Amino acid sequence: MNEEIIIRVSDVPTYEMCPVMFYLQRIKGYYPKRLKRLFSIGVKEHKEYESKEQEIHEQRETAKDREPYVEMFQEKKLFDRENMITGRFDTLYLYGTSLNSNNDKRKILIVDKKRTYHDAYLYQLYGYAHLVTIDNMFSQHKPFDIFVQIVHNKGKTDEIKINSTHINTFLQKVNEIRNEINKMLNGYTPQIIEKERCNYCVMKPKCFGDEQTKII
Repeated sequence: MNEEIIIRVSDVPTYEMCPVMFYLQRIKGYYPKRLKRLFSIGVKEHKEYESKEQEIHEQRETAKDREPYVEMFQEKKLFDRENMITGRFDTLYLYGTSLNSNNDKRKILIVDKKRTYHDAYLYQLYGYAHLVTIDNMFSQHKPFDIFVQIVHNKGKTDEIKINSTHINTFLQKVNEIRNEINKMLNGYTPQIIEKERCNYCVMKPKCFGDEQTKII
């Protein structure tokens, strides 16, 4: 394993949705104007969501009385030094029953804000769950159960309880991607796996352009 290659949690869904898109972004640094605009829209929607959640949180009696209690964390960057994985979750809630008590039963809910839903985004949440279990920021709150949820513009998913299978699946994907990055850095170009999605992709001009610019 090349330990100099840091894998971002967000790399996994990008690779799962399209290895070519991952290649263009991560290896070639290609970000077309339309993609940058989508990023800007996403950042704005993230900020609006987080601001709204902060207002709701401040009105919670359980955030004031502390027993039971809810703590909220936003935009915290975590790092797994052993596996060289990093990520910054959107919003995390820590629910407890009796603060600073040996009988405290704790639950962590990690919420990720997306414009749309795709199954591949679940890998990103599995990654955040992995980072939370090993990062010192939350070690003082153990033991806890971890749940994840995606909030998107048409609604939200159910809460999913994280188990070891989810974590192991994510770590296996990280190793796969790290191996693929090494191959890409040595000249390998991935192929499109779902051409029916290409008509809606911002990378289409780069993939199917003229003979001088296309990559496949």
